[in-house]
Amino acid sequence: MFRMTSSDARLVMFLFIMSFTVLSTQTGPDIHLKTFCSNNALNYTRNSAFENNLKIVLKRLPSITSLTGFNYTFFGEASAEVYGQALCRGDVSSSACRTCVEKASKQIFNDCISRGEAIIWYELCQVHYSFQNMTSLSVYAGKYLDRDSKEKSVSDQVHFLKFSKYLMTNLSNEAAFNPFNMFATGKINFSRSKTIFAHVQYTRDIRPHECLKCLKSAITDLEGCCSSRKGGMVLSRNCNVRFELYQFYNVSKHLSSPTSRGKRGKKSPSIITGIGKPKRRHNNRRRPVRCGIEGEEKLLIYEFMPNKSLDVFIFDEARREQLDWETCYSIISGIARGLLYLHEDSRLRIIHRDLKTSNVLLDHEMTARISDFGMARIFGENQNNANTRRVAGTFGYMAPEYAMEGLFSAKSDVFSFGVILLEILSGRRSSGSYLTQRGQTLLTYAWRLWNEGREMEFADPLLMGRSPEIEIVTFMHIGLLCVQEDPADRPTMSFVVSALGSEPIALPLPKKPAYSLG
Repeated sequence: MFRMTSSDARLVMFLFIMSFTVLSTQTGPDIHLKTFCSNNALNYTRNSAFENNLKIVLKRLPSITSLTGFNYTFFGEASAEVYGQALCRGDVSSSACRTCVEKASKQIFNDCISRGEAIIWYELCQVHYSFQNMTSLSVYAGKYLDRDSKEKSVSDQVHFLKFSKYLMTNLSNEAAFNPFNMFATGKINFSRSKTIFAHVQYTRDIRPHECLKCLKSAITDLEGCCSSRKGGMVLSRNCNVRFELYQFYNVSKHLSSPTSRGKRGKKSPSIITGIGKPKRRHNNRRRPVRCGIEGEEKLLIYEFMPNKSLDVFIFDEARREQLDWETCYSIISGIARGLLYLHEDSRLRIIHRDLKTSNVLLDHEMTARISDFGMARIFGENQNNANTRRVAGTFGYMAPEYAMEGLFSAKSDVFSFGVILLEILSGRRSSGSYLTQRGQTLLTYAWRLWNEGREMEFADPLLMGRSPEIEIVTFMHIGLLCVQEDPADRPTMSFVVSALGSEPIALPLPKKPAYSLG
């Protein structure tokens, strides 16, 4: 149906530069910047298989992108296959991200009817679809320039250029080599009364060295168009850069001037920076919103969690009554999605190693947030497990292979998740005196009732009558799968998230859990 041309390749990294005046008075997800419909890709036929597949791809993009900030998907076969990609700016909330991608998806379809490839940019997001696989196309080529010739220039252009380039270069390095970000914001004072604010970002389908190359090219083009102006923006498929003389983002890094470093007796500059995606990267991971560094002192400031931690609600009789089944379901699903992100959706695989109810915090809407990454380990691309001589964690949540041999993997976190799930269902701690008197752990107790067909006796009486029996039985089944003794028998978090979903799937029978006495 389609034939690749050299012009199509240039579209992949099509560049759009917008001057300050266009955006200086407007912000928000509704601000449309530019749509580019390829004239070189062959047109598709209306009501064809390709158009139907395109509708499916565009409909898929908002929900997943709102959770992770970036989504790449495809649908269809052969000549009717459609590839889609969406990216949200790193400092926006999940709801703003979803709203933006929804609007962009609708507009790109209407603006580029019958076109086989197109890309649209909004203030807070971008959407790109194509008839070809976009992950292999990352050549920075072509640009579009839109400038206001009447816009006033900065007075000291040489000084301004030096400071703005210094800021953008530092942010590019931070974004390229931070596995959580792929996004960075910052500011720098270039006079007593004026500050330059900037942000850089790139898509997650390119590697760090490709990111740096893309950002350097974009910064060069930004200098060419806007180095003497009070603001500018470069947008492409793979990376975006922007600077303004006002703060247009939520979290920033403050840098000292390029001429002040290396002076004796000067204090280290105070740094205010976002770690991870400040308002989105994942909704079920607790986010540091600020950090401060001065000399040897370092301080992390996290978002406030008014409902404290999960253990406060589960094991306190009065607070436990506030947990209806809908809230429990949301908390369980949230923890699962958070772990899935750490294990599979983050650019680097992250093993938490100390997941427990006290490390699951609850915000004002009772949304679960995984916290305390002090023991977390980052795995390489092809690494599946590791070991340590120094075992540290919390008894009752540690997988047996970790507690006894120092071996840990993603399946170790799966085990901890299974323990938490069973604690939520039962309202009981994984190692309580009431169970010790019976010579049983919580896992053994759950296993025995499961085998005897008495699953509902395991559930907290407060949940009885508040939830469908089939859901409690299913969740108990999932919990027992997670705490099986052999790590190879435990499911992945992607399977767990699917199993917790609204559509029923076939579950294998669980085997005897770890720490079982019989």
